[in-house]
Amino acid sequence: RALLPWAVAGACAAVAIALGAWLLLRAPARPVVRFVVSPPAGSGAPQWPRVSPDGSTLAFLGTDSTGTMRLWIRRLDEIEPRAIAPMVVGSRPFWSPDSRWLGYIEAGKLKRVPVSGGAPIAVCDVPHGSDGSWGAGGMILFDGGPSGDSIRFVPAGGGPVRAATFLDREHHDPGHAWPFFLPDGRHFLYMTVDPASNGGTMRLGELGSKKFWAFGHSDGRVEFAPPDRIVYPSGSNLMAQRIDVRAGRTVGDPVTVVEGVTGNNAGEFSVSAGGTLAFTARAANSGSQLVWCDRSGRRLGVAGPSGAYQDVALSPDGSRVAVSMPGGDASTLDIWVRDLARGTNSRLTFDASDEIWPVWSPDGTRIAYASSHTGNFKIYVRAANGLGAVDSLPWNGGQQGPMSWSKDGTMASATFTQGWDLYTQPADGSKPPRAIMATPANETRAQLSPDSRWMAYSSDESGRFEVYVVPMSGASGKWQVSASGGTYPRWRADGRELYFISGDQTLEAVPVEVGDTFRAGTPVALFKPRLIRTGLTGYRYDVSADGQRFLINEALNAGAEAPVIVVMNWAQELSKR
Repeated sequence: RALLPWAVAGACAAVAIALGAWLLLRAPARPVVRFVVSPPAGSGAPQWPRVSPDGSTLAFLGTDSTGTMRLWIRRLDEIEPRAIAPMVVGSRPFWSPDSRWLGYIEAGKLKRVPVSGGAPIAVCDVPHGSDGSWGAGGMILFDGGPSGDSIRFVPAGGGPVRAATFLDREHHDPGHAWPFFLPDGRHFLYMTVDPASNGGTMRLGELGSKKFWAFGHSDGRVEFAPPDRIVYPSGSNLMAQRIDVRAGRTVGDPVTVVEGVTGNNAGEFSVSAGGTLAFTARAANSGSQLVWCDRSGRRLGVAGPSGAYQDVALSPDGSRVAVSMPGGDASTLDIWVRDLARGTNSRLTFDASDEIWPVWSPDGTRIAYASSHTGNFKIYVRAANGLGAVDSLPWNGGQQGPMSWSKDGTMASATFTQGWDLYTQPADGSKPPRAIMATPANETRAQLSPDSRWMAYSSDESGRFEVYVVPMSGASGKWQVSASGGTYPRWRADGRELYFISGDQTLEAVPVEVGDTFRAGTPVALFKPRLIRTGLTGYRYDVSADGQRFLINEALNAGAEAPVIVVMNWAQELSKR
């Protein structure tokens, strides 16, 4: 009799537990909810969406009404986004673990800014970084951007910068990029960056250890989705796969999460610990076409069928255009030449690697370009008709590509191994490259003037990219040509006018006087072209010899921007497969 009450209580508890489990199993799963995030009024489409760890807020990059790139946030229970900090193209935001701060790299500094409002706080110097991750232990990981460097980490409140990964140069270990902390704040995912192919190898590392685990290929970055999945791009699809962190290996087969994701190989997506996914969807008709426009932006006609054009370079006589676009393997780029009079295309390169940045010789008989078929981008030259051997120019290490080829036989090139720097060398390869603009800032898009005496280029030394001109003689002097941001300068054939894309993406023209001295007039806005977004971006426009017509690599269906789509409880659908 004394044991009877305890037995009854135990039986009731067992029934309660069983009933609770039965109700839990029968409870409906949280519904999968999808919606589109609209861009800020008067701006372009959002880029690089990042969901906060608590799933409440979306951060993204986007221009404001003046065309200035900014960091925006939008609470998912609100309608209007809010700008909180200026940004530069090429940097992406990342969240603090408590969802109260955003980190980002801008103007050579790793910064953090409170989401609630306030001035950004500098954490440390980061000359060439692009991506970061903020761990639960109070550390921030960051990479070296295009510099091919290792992953480093620093306390979020500032302090010494230390290495988190270590490059094995003897075995040609490529650069490391796109770090992403796991919830424990010690382990982290990152990618090797292989320029000879899309993406690289996913790795798992641990702070304070040189040990790592490699577990498969990704066409871009990789994130961790609790409790046990990694998410990464494969082509235009977003994949999910289970991972055993203790063993450092993946489990089972990958599953497609969503199709049609864009992101220039890096993957514009983000997942939160609470089960929210955000990604940039590929826009309908996301290819482009080559369109002729006059100085007012009026369309004069097209220069060929639509396609996946990347770089654009007109021949000196204007009869042909060299472009980079997919060849036989749709995942890699080749150089093609289109005869504008005959309306025919001829393929110039056939390597199973990327060939980009075509540059014509002054007489129009040869084309220089960058190829990654040896593992690093190097400069190669071949006849524009495709006949004969391919020549390579002396290489100074790292990543290198041609920018301009002047009448005196000088070639300007850019390296992007330790940031972006500018070099010149004889186009016949008789001498090695010589540094002409190599500073802690990024200098790129060098264009030699028709008389070979001046060089226009863009630099972010002021905190944003502007267009400058310097003498090729080595004499002192530097002139800023743009007034409110500027990239991608082009010379008119007679050297009397410079063109560039301003900070608000307007094509502008500047009258200049060249000779023994240089003078620049006031920039004049011409029109705002609908330039397509590309990967390792080269020139997406060129100008006729007389400066009256522009060949624009224009996005198809220009009114249809690539939207950002948010999916709440996205993993629910994986359990049904």
